[in-house]
Amino acid sequence: MIAVLASYINGEIKDEQYWNYFDVNSQQNYQVSSESGEKLYSPNKFKLVVGAKYRTMEDIHVLRPTKGSFDEFLIELYLNKEKLNQFVNSKVKIQLEELLSSFNIKRNKQGYVLMPNKGYNVERIKEITERLLDVIPEDLRKISQNGIDSYDKMECNDDKKPKKIIDNLSSLTAFYIGIHDKEKELEEKLESSDVVFITGLGGMGKSTLSMKLGEDYKNRGWQVRWLNGGKLDDEFFQLAKDLEIETNNLGSNALKSLVYQGLGKIHQTNPILLIFDNAEDGAKIRQYLENRSNGIKVIITTRNSNLVEGYQSIQMNGFNEEQALRYVQVVLQKNKNEAKKLVETVGLSPFRLSKAVAYWSTNDLITVNEYIKQYKLVKEGHEQNADIYPEVEMLFGNLRRESSKTWRLLEYMVYLGSDAIPVEFIMQVMGQTIGELQKHVNELKKLSLINVISDEERILIKISHKIVEEETKKTLADEDGSQVNGILEKLMMELGKVFENIFEEYDRTQISKERLEWLTFARTLLEEAKTRALYTQDRVMLLYRLGLYCSKILHNFQETIKYWEDLLSDEYLIKDTHFPQSLKANVLNQLGGVYVNLQGEENANKGLGYYKKSLGLYQTLGNHKEQAHLLIDIGITCLLKKDNNGKLSAEYFQSGLNMVKQFCLDWKEKTLKELLRIGIAYIYQESNEEIILGIVYLEKALKMHYEFAIANNHQTAELLNSIAFAYTKLNDDGKALEYYKQAYCVLFTEFGDDSKEVKIQKDYIEKFQPEFFERKSKQTKACLGADKVGSECRYLITSRGVTDENLLKIKQKIHYDLWFITLEANVDYWTSWGWSSNTPENEPGLWASLKRGHEDADYGIKGHMERFADKLAQTERELAEMLCFEAMNLGIMQSEKKDYEIVKSFTQDNPELVKKIAEQHPEFFVDGTIVESCLQTMSEDSTFMNHIFENVQYIGMKELRKQCSKIAAGF
Repeated sequence: MIAVLASYINGEIKDEQYWNYFDVNSQQNYQVSSESGEKLYSPNKFKLVVGAKYRTMEDIHVLRPTKGSFDEFLIELYLNKEKLNQFVNSKVKIQLEELLSSFNIKRNKQGYVLMPNKGYNVERIKEITERLLDVIPEDLRKISQNGIDSYDKMECNDDKKPKKIIDNLSSLTAFYIGIHDKEKELEEKLESSDVVFITGLGGMGKSTLSMKLGEDYKNRGWQVRWLNGGKLDDEFFQLAKDLEIETNNLGSNALKSLVYQGLGKIHQTNPILLIFDNAEDGAKIRQYLENRSNGIKVIITTRNSNLVEGYQSIQMNGFNEEQALRYVQVVLQKNKNEAKKLVETVGLSPFRLSKAVAYWSTNDLITVNEYIKQYKLVKEGHEQNADIYPEVEMLFGNLRRESSKTWRLLEYMVYLGSDAIPVEFIMQVMGQTIGELQKHVNELKKLSLINVISDEERILIKISHKIVEEETKKTLADEDGSQVNGILEKLMMELGKVFENIFEEYDRTQISKERLEWLTFARTLLEEAKTRALYTQDRVMLLYRLGLYCSKILHNFQETIKYWEDLLSDEYLIKDTHFPQSLKANVLNQLGGVYVNLQGEENANKGLGYYKKSLGLYQTLGNHKEQAHLLIDIGITCLLKKDNNGKLSAEYFQSGLNMVKQFCLDWKEKTLKELLRIGIAYIYQESNEEIILGIVYLEKALKMHYEFAIANNHQTAELLNSIAFAYTKLNDDGKALEYYKQAYCVLFTEFGDDSKEVKIQKDYIEKFQPEFFERKSKQTKACLGADKVGSECRYLITSRGVTDENLLKIKQKIHYDLWFITLEANVDYWTSWGWSSNTPENEPGLWASLKRGHEDADYGIKGHMERFADKLAQTERELAEMLCFEAMNLGIMQSEKKDYEIVKSFTQDNPELVKKIAEQHPEFFVDGTIVESCLQTMSEDSTFMNHIFENVQYIGMKELRKQCSKIAAGF
């Protein structure tokens, strides 16, 4: 490094060669030969001296592997990197291997996380990937096209291991009589095989047998989970939530793999049994039997005997005669002859016998002959070959006559589907207390029509058998259709209220118990309502809120689109009073946002189309607030498109901001939020011009925040971090570091040192200054009124000037000069020349030797400013000098030693310039201690001091002013 500086000072290398040595974009460090001027590779020794300059943001990015996305491609590439030779030609292979060298992927509770390697950041990796995807043939993009299930290969790095799964096993009916030979056979087969099927016709005891074994296993310490075999995607989604697995936009295969990984960890200490009940889809069952963790047992009940090929199985044919007779005798306390007559009439089906027994048990005065007579009459009333259940019809008839409210409970339950229903929701629907509802639940349970499930958190009830659900619907179908419509409307209305409460809770806490039953209940109701052409306001609101739930809480954007596009497509069937224009505009607006969130050019175009339709409706309705927000959404979407029209976006932004100020009573807060949104959209673009525009908008927002004292620490930190990120993209690490430290101050004050937010912020800072939090501050004075960053006291400037494009373009033009000044003012790494090398005490022997032959030159900050000023137009010089003042102060504040003498010398030589800085860009003072140093230097000039006081405010100013008035000099 010394050789480079000496060659530069002696005029032996050119400016371009000198700065190439420090080029932030270089992948290696170089020495420059003084003889040839050529770059020669050398170790990264210089990084030890100016490490912050070379440090890139090793940020992280949570990947969302939606189909065809950038994130999906990176995951597939990373997990199949050892198999590249099988999939790609040699030229593409080289490009992909180069991309692979830039990152790692890990998985934790958040999901799949992209971790850039040294020298890269997320934006850089994204840029490389997008370029590759533009040139790689379509057929080579799917790295795992040969069927590799990539997601199975990655273990979760989260140390938190769930201890158990939620038990949802139904309690057995009170009338259960064991089929002991089948119980024994099932257990033996399950001991020798991890998967056993139970097959048979409906009502033959398949589910009951599986639950009996599940109950036995649970009593032995196993963890048992019942799953609806016809809804395995939904069931595994709920399992993922119970296991605290991030599910955002994961496909069913990826989600299944993560669930089995989670269950595998539990299985290491607690054996697991899963019951897939009433499964019919062979392909789906095979999918969910693949890649299970070893040792997890699965019982599958099905009517489809074709599914069992290759697996152990048991055929259920109901009771034998002896078992059936014993069942009737034990439960009803009848003699053998009576029991035999009943069995001969009803048959050996456990389901049929259970309903006959339930009927008889509630009608003590009926004789067996009377029951058989009624049974035959019901049976004769149906077609000869019809699949009928007279015992169920008789039970229902008796229930409807004796207890209409209990029957109504059953009606509500069957239209919510076969899933377990929280008792609290049924209380809401029935309008009853828990005591009132208990009577009806007990009655249905006694009749073996429902089961009761209890876990640690709540009580649930569910239909006991699929046949009960089917027969109840048949009974209702024979009646006036308005009764079913009334049931559906009531359920949709009450379920809509549930979703509304979930949103209110989520808005307050950002936490929601993501119970899947609400989603499945809503799906069931909406499907039935559509079948019956029931287009009511309750259906409209449920579709709307269901879409909100999927997008806002579940982040399942594809399902959101399904519900909202269904709603819009049914619009012509819905009366205006049921689907008001204001709600339609809202749906169009949010649907546009969902498409934009899915990313990609096609989705951006669809989102833009919905936004514009919504904007037209809001204009018709005269809703100016929503128009303003939409105009900015449209502008941001235009930025995201490949044919980025910056001018058009700017017009939309300005129109939106004008409307906010004109029509919003809380225009200050709204404007600040919109400026933040616009700024963030710009800083994530690729060109420096757009990033600069982003900083302009963000700085406007920050200025407003301080001027109007808007109390929102989260927003302040987000603003500061966003600006910092933008400066890292412009390779201005010194400015970025300062903003990260300011954000740290805000978050530390709000949350304290042990908070997650502060720890993340600490990581940001340490990426630039790894040793920063290990420092012991040289500031010996108490931090009266100041904020703390590590061991340092910080008096942050709250006054802000106007940051415009012109200022930032000049800053870019003299970027390396400003970096050198920051480095020169940071005296931790070397003894610098300080403000001016003509000052004898600032000229040590090492640096003096480098000046040999150039004794008249000033190599301090002052001299450097004078030299580069000649490169600028006259109109740019003053702003450049102001930027030098800021760069110098950034260096001072980065330094552990904090050489305030440098800024004192600057002020003494340039008092008028310092006054202009105070007026136009007070933030350039960086810290209150810099302000006080300037004031001390000009303590005899009251005009100067008053001017500074009028224009520059900082946190803790009152306390620091008192402290400084007692001190003769220095800090």
